[in-house]
Amino acid sequence: MTKKPPVVLAVDVFDHVGAAAYLKISKTYLYQLRHVGKAPESVKKGRQIFYTKAALDAWDRARKDRAAEREEKRNAKTRIKKAA
Repeated sequence: MTKKPPVVLAVDVFDHVGAAAYLKISKTYLYQLRHVGKAPESVKKGRQIFYTKAALDAWDRARKDRAAEREEKRNAKTRIKKAA
């Protein structure tokens, strides 16, 4: 089986494979996120899924912000334990 190259339909529209490559995550993980409702905003046309660059950037920025918040909370708990 040959790998399909990502399809870029316009300057800022990606298919599922292209979106996964742009976000630097696996396409399987992106499918899993869609299944549980945590993927970037997308449009489904027939059997294909499309994402805009703006939606991918907003989702990635929010994901990184949440990760930073979790890290800060974890560091705060560590500081409290060390102070006690």
